[in-house]
Amino acid sequence: MTAALARVETWRLLRHPFVLVGLVLSCWLLWREITANRPVLHFLDLATPTALMPLAGAALVAANLATLRARRDHAEDLYATMPGRPVPRVAAHLAALLPVALVAVALVAAGVAWAASDPYAVGTPSLLELAAGPVVVLLAGTLGVALGRLVPVPVAGPLALVGWLLVSMVVFAIGPAIGPGVLWFSALVPDFRPDAPPSGVVLARPAGWHLVYLLALAAGLAALTVARVGARRSGLGGFAVALAVVLAAGVAQAGAAPGSAAGDARVATAEAALRQNCQAHESVTYCAYPGFEVRVPLWRDVVRRVRDRVPAAAASAPLRVVQQAQHWDAASSGATGRLPSNGPEDPVVVPVSWPAGDTAGFERLRLGIAVAQRSLALPALGTAGREGCRPAAGGGVALWLAAVADPGAAAALRADLKDLRDAGPGLLYVNSSHSSLSDFTWGRAEGEQAVLLLDRPEAEVRGLVADHWALLAAPAGTLAQAATALSLPAPAC
Repeated sequence: MTAALARVETWRLLRHPFVLVGLVLSCWLLWREITANRPVLHFLDLATPTALMPLAGAALVAANLATLRARRDHAEDLYATMPGRPVPRVAAHLAALLPVALVAVALVAAGVAWAASDPYAVGTPSLLELAAGPVVVLLAGTLGVALGRLVPVPVAGPLALVGWLLVSMVVFAIGPAIGPGVLWFSALVPDFRPDAPPSGVVLARPAGWHLVYLLALAAGLAALTVARVGARRSGLGGFAVALAVVLAAGVAQAGAAPGSAAGDARVATAEAALRQNCQAHESVTYCAYPGFEVRVPLWRDVVRRVRDRVPAAAASAPLRVVQQAQHWDAASSGATGRLPSNGPEDPVVVPVSWPAGDTAGFERLRLGIAVAQRSLALPALGTAGREGCRPAAGGGVALWLAAVADPGAAAALRADLKDLRDAGPGLLYVNSSHSSLSDFTWGRAEGEQAVLLLDRPEAEVRGLVADHWALLAAPAGTLAQAATALSLPAPAC
């Protein structure tokens, strides 16, 4: 009887409009996450539970409505005349959640397989982290069934969903300020680092204990529901066991979370093994974390575009391009910020994450500007480090070099300049996705000059740059002098 009911409830749940809409939204969120950046698979797995939240919310409400169906249809008295207790019907509603969780598993597997097919994908996903998303879907559906029996009113499911979303929003908003152990008692535990870690081990997340914690929560809710409808002894016994597992797993995950002693020890051990692999191409040395060497061609393409347009002496000067992860928490990473740096002779730093699609132009622009800054020996602080209208002479040319041969970078430069125009005078751009003393800071004066150069034939500008390179790279040169040499209007700053 239970198996037949489970088949019927499964079919009804899978084609419920809420579940179908939730599935579509989850597919869209996962697609956005995969296409936003070149995949780092050991960081992508952390995003799957969040992407599955629409499906989880839909499972909660749909399962709650299915459990309340007999009450809505005024069929409770009819069911009371039938042999057997309500336990088989509750078991059928709970069993119907398993195929929904399997749909979530299939969605995650398809998304990771698609991401892994990217030629620049790196890393290895954690199966434990990937499993958390489908288990959250199962937990949400179980909560819906439990509410249908424990609080049999139509608004209980939607209110529970709203409450869950509010708690998740609070976790996302103030997560870094919460103690490392407390955070893990939430169903969703995002990672708040601004850049993807170079290795999944460095995350030091207690994903295994958290998975046990979520499964025990779902089992406890199911057991409590079964106890409520008649199977009191077995239900309460199962609830007691599940509660003990929840407490044990909760304590274990809190003790192993990043920021704790155990988490810090694992992170320190893992980071000690992250020795970068370096490879030389002409006069440029590229250093990447193990496994990330496949992304060196992305950096080489940007570097080549810039150095092909500068004089031979500058193009042959030694340059280092170094990959560096930035972590938000010193205690959980062992290192914060970027490599120590204080001038144009420092290595060019690229982040672990690398954008894809339209947003890639902004990262290529920033890398190109950093390379041009080293070629021109520009001071680390552009307009911000000068008095009045005396920014470095080569500032506009540096922006032009980064954008002239890259349509995406050129579009990014024009977009940044538009922001500067809209904001009025005084706003400066730091040329990096991370802050560093070696970043070239540029403002509207440099941006306007670069756009004017982009609107002219490249061959003409290259000739002028070559003729006046000494001025553009001179420490005492000014942007006004560069404007005269390049036949541009005097800068307004």
